[in-house]
Amino acid sequence: ERLLAAMHEESDGERAAFMAACVAAMREHAGAAAADAASFAARAGGGSESAVADPAAADGGVAADARALTFLLGQLCGLVCPERAEPDYALQLNKAPTQEEFIRGAMAKNPYTSRAIGPLMRDVKNRICRDLDMLGLIEDDNGMELLVAGSIIKLDLPVAAVYEQVWAPS
Repeated sequence: ERLLAAMHEESDGERAAFMAACVAAMREHAGAAAADAASFAARAGGGSESAVADPAAADGGVAADARALTFLLGQLCGLVCPERAEPDYALQLNKAPTQEEFIRGAMAKNPYTSRAIGPLMRDVKNRICRDLDMLGLIEDDNGMELLVAGSIIKLDLPVAAVYEQVWAPS
């Protein structure tokens, strides 16, 4: 596993060589899987009981090749289009000044991290409701609006998208 992780961090030339080796191995395994399947089909069609005595054994080679192909394809996908780690955003949660007399309490743990709260703005609203003892609003998506940079935010939007497209540009 460390070797594979190291391959993802190597130079472009080494990464290209690894990709070429993966493609060659995929071709080899795909050819072997096709040959095994054709061989099994030919033996099964021949009517010989000894040829079909252990179909699981013949099928095991095909399954192993399929697993190898899946693994190799996963490695290639990781190199061509690596997964981007979701950044952790610091969220400063404040009550609107006009709401001070209606909403008691304070958001004492500022700044909150987006990973600790959850991926959606609904999770942010629910965290506010829990921290301010407004438990009746947790299930009610219409009872509280979230305002980010002067815009009311829809609760099913991802925190990352709101941060990058609404808050950061302002």
